[in-house]
Amino acid sequence: MKKFLIILLIAVLCLSIFSCGTEEEANNNEANNNEANNNEANNNTPINLVEYKVVSAPMTNGPIVMGMAKDNNNNYYLLDLGYIKNVPLSSGVIVHYDGITPITFGIKQSDISEESVSNSLANAVSNTIVDTKIGNASFQINQSFEYGIRGAEGETSLGASYSREWGNSTENSFSTTDTYEKIETKAKENALEFTQTIGEHGEAVGYYKMQLMSTCDVFAVIKTNRNNSELESFSYYFNARDDITYISIYSENGTFVERADNKIDLPDDFYKSLPIPTENIGSVDEEIMPKPQYEKITTTMYPLCCSHDTWYDKSQPAASVHQSRHDGFSMGLLNIYGCAPAADSKYFIGDKESFAIRYEVLQDYKNLPVKNFKSTNVTSDDATEVIGTNIDSKVGYGAYWVRITYTDDSQTEYNKTDMFKNTSKGTVIDVVTTENIKSNKTIRKIEIVVVYEFYMYNNIFRYDYADYRCEYTYEFIG
Repeated sequence: MKKFLIILLIAVLCLSIFSCGTEEEANNNEANNNEANNNEANNNTPINLVEYKVVSAPMTNGPIVMGMAKDNNNNYYLLDLGYIKNVPLSSGVIVHYDGITPITFGIKQSDISEESVSNSLANAVSNTIVDTKIGNASFQINQSFEYGIRGAEGETSLGASYSREWGNSTENSFSTTDTYEKIETKAKENALEFTQTIGEHGEAVGYYKMQLMSTCDVFAVIKTNRNNSELESFSYYFNARDDITYISIYSENGTFVERADNKIDLPDDFYKSLPIPTENIGSVDEEIMPKPQYEKITTTMYPLCCSHDTWYDKSQPAASVHQSRHDGFSMGLLNIYGCAPAADSKYFIGDKESFAIRYEVLQDYKNLPVKNFKSTNVTSDDATEVIGTNIDSKVGYGAYWVRITYTDDSQTEYNKTDMFKNTSKGTVIDVVTTENIKSNKTIRKIEIVVVYEFYMYNNIFRYDYADYRCEYTYEFIG
């Protein structure tokens, strides 16, 4: 019995990629044939926007429950929320047609990456989902994950098929990687490319964008307390079907619009009316729990050499020779945790408990690999100002500054000086942790600036100082 119910709960791993839908769904698809399908037959009339077509699952008594189970403390549900047609699966390839010379363009397998697929699916969330946060429940999207049971026998993860009331059974695991692999397969079936020629049928002068499109099923996994009075966790999952095609989109000025004709909107307190599971799969020492697989995302902080003693003002760069002394190596890089990449180079904070931004030191600050000098190091700088920050004390052996801006325009701002002092290669510095974030606030962006001064020595008659500034801004959706 325990194994059966574990498999039932783990069904989220097996969401439909090849789902064709019931006859009713097929008829609905045919009746609502969209611009993408029309364009495939008439390539000389590209549309001028991407319009997501949202079909919500029947919700007379709340969303469709695909599976449910309970342990001693919680109830767990797999919900079918509907599907969305015309979901872009790539960031798109753009060309400009001058009205004279026909131009052939397309999408090749090499143009698509797992990151671009993940970003595109995340963008679909912002366009088609009303609730990206329900109460204080956690929000997750576009991460492959598994369900495991943790107990006396260790941790186990299983997979199984499931049967939708308005779809077909499948046996395919769900993740962004799987969606990408299906695109790879589709690309190979089309000789590795989807192509189109602009300019042979009187097309207008302007910009043309080609995108891969698919229908995406939308699911959710939720965890409630035992009487369903509180929602403890909530995760959306998008999964592309195998109906991958392409469309071309026209724009006179290069701006491409996306919109939705509807949105998936769960009723308020929908979880309170869900049926209470009857099968118990847990005990005091066992717990069913989702395990999001959030890999750290790394960003290199590229240095800009500022004129010496100008308070690290990036509007006053130093001579190129000073910049070249920092070529070929970085002092450190940023790693962000608990996040998934989203559209337009933004991020979702999917795991608030593990959210953090850390600076990883890549050099021994007492012995830097600057060329043509006997010894180089990060020196203690007496400067007490860094332009654009709140640093008003001695920078010392490097400093960082952070400004967190929330969606209500309030801010948290702080800094730390002597950041490299007593560090070595491999040292990790916590720059942003949950302790730095105001409770009950949603983050819009986080700005980070790192500054330091190099001292370079060759002999008593030859030495130099150089100031360097690195900065990066994270932007968030959610």
